[in-house]
Amino acid sequence: MLAVEADPAPARKKGLHYGFMIIAAGFLTQFVLLCCQRMPALTLENIRVALNISYTEVGLITSWFTVFYAGGAFLWGYLNDAIGAKKTLSLAAAVAAIGLVAFGAFAQNGLLVAVIVWSVAGLGCAGLYMATLPVLIANWFAPKRRGFAMGLITPGGNVCSIVLGLVVPTLVVSSSWQVGFIVVGVFCALVTVFIFAFVRTYPSEKGLAPYGSPAGTQAAPSPNVETLQEEKDARQKPEKDAGHKAGQKAVQKTARLSNFAHVLRSGITWHFGALYTIYQIGYMVSTTYYVASTIYAGYTPVEAGLGITFGGLATVVSLNVFGNLSDRIE
Repeated sequence: MLAVEADPAPARKKGLHYGFMIIAAGFLTQFVLLCCQRMPALTLENIRVALNISYTEVGLITSWFTVFYAGGAFLWGYLNDAIGAKKTLSLAAAVAAIGLVAFGAFAQNGLLVAVIVWSVAGLGCAGLYMATLPVLIANWFAPKRRGFAMGLITPGGNVCSIVLGLVVPTLVVSSSWQVGFIVVGVFCALVTVFIFAFVRTYPSEKGLAPYGSPAGTQAAPSPNVETLQEEKDARQKPEKDAGHKAGQKAVQKTARLSNFAHVLRSGITWHFGALYTIYQIGYMVSTTYYVASTIYAGYTPVEAGLGITFGGLATVVSLNVFGNLSDRIE
């Protein structure tokens, strides 16, 4: 929400708005997300041979990833409201990175182990998109600039596809699929550090208005400002009424649960959820089996990776077109 003050707002600081740092962090979250979605596809045949399992069985690995990816959104959405976008995104990226490294280190020990550790990656990925990013973008960008912001963030996944399509097949051929997962997981761990260091949940934490807001406006105080001040005062002065503080926490928890229940009762939640579920089924099936089917048709893993690379390039262009269109038309 934007509040217009009677007095003109202070002059904006020169230089790039901090909102672009949020875009950079969001871009990297999509890189992590697509790393997890694309890695099994790029190494599917290697994994199947190493575990000596059928295509149906190897499909269980990505199926359970999808189950936790879809179901975990509820958990991350609740955490986002409880602890803020910065901590939520950092924790989600860390869990995804752990899943990547663990898969490379332990998946060869059997199908059950592979399913369990890859489900961890799916749970982490659930917190890297719909449950967190829209809230963060709504905080940092005025309504007419949110499509622009998402248009710059979402291509992070497609850039990931381009890079992985070029690097991973070569890495697998020269080393092993296990090393490929571990290397990518370590990179995602570095992304986690970046997110924790630079993401801020509200523009007010940087003394800024949302990017694209009219002159004379400022960000509404973050919901947690008063709570943070109370906690600061409590550290400086002994709490006289411990029961009052406990009561406040109980009220806040009840409010979060009430909001959560309200969302579950909303028709748009189930409408959009159904559409996104249908999309994800098609997306995950095509993503998982694209490389395997291309190799089956007689192409090499490197050539199959190039197919993903060119698809990613086309998507990067179209996402920026449609993101900016959404700011101008419905």
